[in-house]
Amino acid sequence: MNFKFKKLKPIAIVMIFLSLAACQTVQERNQRLVDLRKKQLSSLSEWRGQECRVQSQLTEPARARYKRLFEMQGEQPKSEYEYKWEAREARCEFLPVDKSEISKSMAELLRGVFCIMLQVHFVNSPFDGLDVERMQIHDEPMAVRIGRDELGLRLTKDKFELETAAGSRGQFYVTYQDLSGDWLPSKIIHISNKSTIQLSDFEFTSDKKFGRRALTSLVIDIGDASSEPSKFSDVQVGECRAL
Repeated sequence: MNFKFKKLKPIAIVMIFLSLAACQTVQERNQRLVDLRKKQLSSLSEWRGQECRVQSQLTEPARARYKRLFEMQGEQPKSEYEYKWEAREARCEFLPVDKSEISKSMAELLRGVFCIMLQVHFVNSPFDGLDVERMQIHDEPMAVRIGRDELGLRLTKDKFELETAAGSRGQFYVTYQDLSGDWLPSKIIHISNKSTIQLSDFEFTSDKKFGRRALTSLVIDIGDASSEPSKFSDVQVGECRAL
């Protein structure tokens, strides 16, 4: 028995080393993916404050919804509403130009779009504020997870997709596209226990007047907890000036 144990012991040691080497390889590969994604989005960490005019063009179903909501006030929804978006690196304001009740109600919704969804994933990089070097990196079959399930970042391995768990604020899903070396969002989805908001059809300037490409338009889809998102409005962004 002792002879067999002595013969098997080196094999066991080799297996242990191979297992450790495999784990190290997985960890290194995951770390390289995290470093790559962080580098690709590094330009989003450089934002110059700007103020822009935003026009939201409602779809007919959206207008019908607001007509029902504000029927008692006798206010008729318009097809288009205008807003002012002030975007700074660490501060966001979104204000209605028209002071009507419908415009103010829409401003609350659009403030979430511009001051949370775009603020985190376009004005800034989702890596900003994350001490990645000190956070645990977990390997999953199709993704790499940074931090905890309920409060962390998940990177898809085969596509440039990020999932952010924001605790009580819900989940954010973002797909980035490569525009001649500039990685910018092509889709952002926010899912909470009350609603789903989806941003898509992003368009950006070709020039970099403010240091990087500026947002010019997007489409907003909205759904509640029990329905798929449907188109809410077309949004145009323009007449930007430096702050």
